[in-house]
Amino acid sequence: MAQLIPLLPPGWRNRRLLALVGALLGLALLDLAAPDLVRFSWYWLPMVMAVAFATPTQVGGLAVLALVLGLLAEGRQGTVVGMDLAERLLVFACTVAVAVVLAGQRQRGDEHLDQARQMFAQGLENAAFGVCVLAPDGRFLQVNEAAAHLFGRDAATLRGLCWQQILHPEDLAQEQAKLAELKAQRVPSRHSRCRYLRPDGEVVWADLSLSAIRSRAGQIRYFLAQLAEVTDLEESRASLRRSEANYRLIAENALDVVVRTNAAGMIEWISPSVFTLAGWTPAELIGNPMLTVIHPDDQAQFSRPELAGSQGLAATRLEMRLRTSQGQYRWVSLFRRPLLDALGRVTGLVAGWRDVQAEVEARQALLASELSYRMLAENAQDGILILELASGRITAANPYICALLGFAKEELLDKQLWEIGAFADKQLAINAYAELQEKGYIRYEDIPLITKAGVVKEVEFVSNVYRAGDGEVIQCNIRDISDRKAAEKKAAQYQQDTLRSLEEIVASLVMLNERRDPYTAGHEARVADLSFAIGREMGLSDHELQGLRISGMVHDIGKFTIPTEILTKPTQLSAEEMALMRTHVRAGHEVLQSIHFPWPVAETVLHHHERLDGSGYPQQLVGDQISLLGRILAVADTVESMATNRPYRFAKGLEAALAVLAEGKSTLYDPAVVEVCLRLFREGRYSLAVQGEAGLPPGRLVGDAAAG
Repeated sequence: MAQLIPLLPPGWRNRRLLALVGALLGLALLDLAAPDLVRFSWYWLPMVMAVAFATPTQVGGLAVLALVLGLLAEGRQGTVVGMDLAERLLVFACTVAVAVVLAGQRQRGDEHLDQARQMFAQGLENAAFGVCVLAPDGRFLQVNEAAAHLFGRDAATLRGLCWQQILHPEDLAQEQAKLAELKAQRVPSRHSRCRYLRPDGEVVWADLSLSAIRSRAGQIRYFLAQLAEVTDLEESRASLRRSEANYRLIAENALDVVVRTNAAGMIEWISPSVFTLAGWTPAELIGNPMLTVIHPDDQAQFSRPELAGSQGLAATRLEMRLRTSQGQYRWVSLFRRPLLDALGRVTGLVAGWRDVQAEVEARQALLASELSYRMLAENAQDGILILELASGRITAANPYICALLGFAKEELLDKQLWEIGAFADKQLAINAYAELQEKGYIRYEDIPLITKAGVVKEVEFVSNVYRAGDGEVIQCNIRDISDRKAAEKKAAQYQQDTLRSLEEIVASLVMLNERRDPYTAGHEARVADLSFAIGREMGLSDHELQGLRISGMVHDIGKFTIPTEILTKPTQLSAEEMALMRTHVRAGHEVLQSIHFPWPVAETVLHHHERLDGSGYPQQLVGDQISLLGRILAVADTVESMATNRPYRFAKGLEAALAVLAEGKSTLYDPAVVEVCLRLFREGRYSLAVQGEAGLPPGRLVGDAAAG
């Protein structure tokens, strides 16, 4: 590190001494060989020695001395060449003596300078800040340990790099511009804060001080750089800036107005939301007293003790009127908190304004109409109880609830809801109160209450929490629904009776139809039962299942139009007879649509011979054009028809019927319905109540298996 700040190029002094010795030897030899050619050499010899070892002043003194000595020698013999050897040696000795003295002084000065350099170099090497020597092109020549640690590289690695290679790309342009100013001698040095990249990609911040070391001619010999790492400081500042930006973003976009004042009550900052609230722009209010936008009648309560030097004050909340830019006033809820310095002195306050105009108007309207509402409550035909939210104790009861329960008002007041004895389920009342405290609203469609006389009353119970004055209360609205429940029971009973009548009518129709076709007796009932099982497995509602069962019971009701001899014919039907047989579907639909069923019975019957591919009858419907109940009924009818005997053929059996279903899945029959039907039979969860009887003579071909 001895050359950390080199003042001369390496080896300069040794080369200078060798050159001087060579010159002396050359002059001596020339003087002996050809004295006439170098007659003035001894005059210039002291000057050459002075140039090697002396300052400019000493050079001038030696030149004068050499001239005097030469004149003395020449005045004695008339020529320098004519001097004898002793005189020459005397002149040479004098000049050498002078040169030696000067060289000794210079050597001692160089030794002191070397010591100073070493001390300076050691100090820089052990410095806590980084020091670098850079070539004019930016290459690292020397770096101390602190700089190497800062850059995350050892000194040997850095000496093979340029400073531009480790500078952050985003800082490169500005640093090169500053370096250009330094090279152009517009500034003696420059200072900047920039980022550097370590080998692992980590970014470090450093304060840089760069100065140029120039030759006497003004040329830059190298740059001296001093660096101090400030990464932690920059990260802290960045974090502070992000935090400040986030808080400012929140404040500027808050629905409530945020305002900050100084100790004198002057507005220093206010959020843009003040324009939405009061029509002011922030610029119109900043610098003005906060009191100027508060209603004169409210300024008294907005006293400013916290701005008078009081300490330790808590936040306060007030309701007051705020003047808008149009000169009107709006009610706001003002939340304020004093700002304190490090010594606890009040330096201002921060406040929030929230628009509560609608709330105040509603509260004022409520107070203005309190008497009217009280009159309504007293004369209401619903029971009303008012309870304290905190304790659940009854604070008010209208006459209707007292008459309904048979209690005097005094027997209800100041008691908890579950203590009055009206609730048959005391725990229900306790749970309802807890739910009210949590949710603020409950509703029970049907609760039994017991009157003082022991009579059970069915009531509808609705309760909610609302603010009244300075607190919150519970209002319970109790409506006697005993008469309504009785009417509902009567209606339900009437509906059941009506459905029973419909079922009886259907059963009568089925019975009459089966008497004309005894060979298919029980067919409709079995189809209805299987359809019901399939629909239940598919998740149909109870209402849909009931309609499906009725549809199954009457799906062949139209056969009353078919002559008996065709229905019971034991041989194959002709084409004309088959066409006549198929008319029973539309005939059944025409009969059933005139009956007001609560289900689409007529449509279901009309669709039970349709097939997904359009090959069915009577309308050749396709896919979803066939109703779901019709598709279910088609599958059940097919299975039952094939699994039981007919007058024209033996039963094909259940397995054959299921095989037909599986083969026609997705082409003839709904795949979802088929899957459910197959699962019911194969898992043993359903079986037909009656199987076909063997021994009947086979007759006509199956043709359409569902012709029965």
